[in-house]
Formats: sequence, C-alpha cells, structure tokens
Amino acid sequence: MKKRTFGFGVAAMLLAALVVGNALAAPDTTPSGPPAVFWVSDPVQPGEVVLVEGGNWGESPQVELSWLRDDNAGQPSERAAGGTQKSATITPLQVTVSSVKFMVPAEWKTGVYSFQVTGGEGTTAPTLVNAPQPWWQQGDWGEEASPGGWLRVFGKCLSLNGQATVALEGNGKIVPLTPIQQDLWSLKVTLPEDLRPGPYETWVHNGCGGEATWRSVGMVQIRVHPPLWKPDIFDARDYGARANDIQDDTATVQAALDAAGQNGGGIVFLPRGRYLFDG
Repeated sequence: MKKRTFGFGVAAMLLAALVVGNALAAPDTTPSGPPAVFWVSDPVQPGEVVLVEGGNWGESPQVELSWLRDDNAGQPSERAAGGTQKSATITPLQVTVSSVKFMVPAEWKTGVYSFQVTGGEGTTAPTLVNAPQPWWQQGDWGEEASPGGWLRVFGKCLSLNGQATVALEGNGKIVPLTPIQQDLWSLKVTLPEDLRPGPYETWVHNGCGGEATWRSVGMVQIRVHPPLWKPDIFDARDYGARANDIQDDTATVQAALDAAGQNGGGIVFLPRGRYLFDG
C-alpha cells in the first residue's frame, strides 16, 4: 500500500492562513488628515522650481500661488497680511509622498510669494517663499553693540532687491537703519552715535512683500564701551624713521612706540615703504 505525503498541502494551507491573518490584522498606514508643509526651498527666482517638503497631498494636489505686492514696509509693529500683485493656480511638476515641486511663473518678477497646497483632505496654511529668515546677529562688541558701532545680521533671503531695512525697537521707539552692506545672506548697519543704550529688538525687512515680511532677529544690548585704544597718532617720521633708505630704523620706530606707551596708548603710523630693523 502506497503512503501519501501531505507536507506540501499542509504548508500551503498554513501559508495562506498566515497571509490572510496578517492582512486582517495589518493597520491602515495610509496618511490621513489635511496636507501640511514642513520646509520650502528658497531663495527662488521666477522660472525656477520650488521644492516643498510635507505630506498628505492626496491624488492630484494643486498649488495656489500669489505674488505679494511690494507695498511700503511701514514699521514692524504695523505688520499686516499684505496685498497680492498676481495669483495663479499651478499643477505641480512632480508629487511624491513627501514632496511637491512647482515652478514660479517665468513672467513674474523677483519678490515674496505665498502659496497653499490643496489636496487630500484640505488645504495647507499659507506659506511664504523668499521671506527673510534671520539666523543670528553680531555687534562690534560681539553679543553687544555700541552707539556709533555696527551691527550685522546673518540669515537667508535678507535682501532681494537692494532695498532691505533694519529696525531697532526699544526705549519706546523704533529706529530705522539703512544697511551699508547687503546681500541675500547678510546685512550690516552703522548705529547712530546718539543711540540710547539699552536692550533693543532687531527687525529686518528684505525690501519685498510689504508689511507682511518683517522678521525679528532677537534682542541685542546697546552699551557704551571705552575705546580699545586712544586715537592719538604718532608718526614714526617725527622720530627719525625713513622708508626706502639704508638707515636702521629700529631705534626711531621704538621711540615712536615708547611715546605712544607713555601717552597711555595710541596709533604708531609708518608711511608706506620699506624699513630696516636690527634683529
């Protein structure tokens, strides 16, 4: 009598049972809820692509893009939503589970843009592109700055059109300052000589987007500091130093240094040229 083998049949039934059991027990991992934006790639120019990181886009998301009017910036305390210069509904170039890519219309101008992604179970909150993003600031005394000194702000999208503004808010007033140096990544201002000491909140505006794009850098302490050295000048020529000759200038330059030391400090000036020193 032949023996029958049931091994393969039993294994197949067990495997099927496991598959069915896992399918019934597996939770639904499909993301739910309205779409959300976590990060945006900027700065960006018209005709360039914006990468948006987030999720819950749904099947066929659409991007509602607006170009904010470059109205008068006003003051930080008067921040408002700002008006719209142009708007467009844009179909993304690419959509993945975690990102959306769309292009800013090439015929638009450089500025601050606002967008919302509609899809899935709703619409994202408005997100600004090219708005200033200050990271940190530095004064002529490090964490502090002095009247007549300088203040630098570092970040991203700090100046879009060469019309950036810095404002210091403190002591009951707002002091607007025009940068002496500005680009996308940094701003530098000279502080007024009569700036009243105290704590100030630093604000920046990149020149675009009207009242909606003021951003706070944080607090900076304005304090009067004594000068690092006296401004008195000691010309080495007055002590016999001569450039571009065969004379040893060691003693004459030392005499100028000694005079500055006796003065309690100062600047020893050597005109352009070649000087000879012993040792």
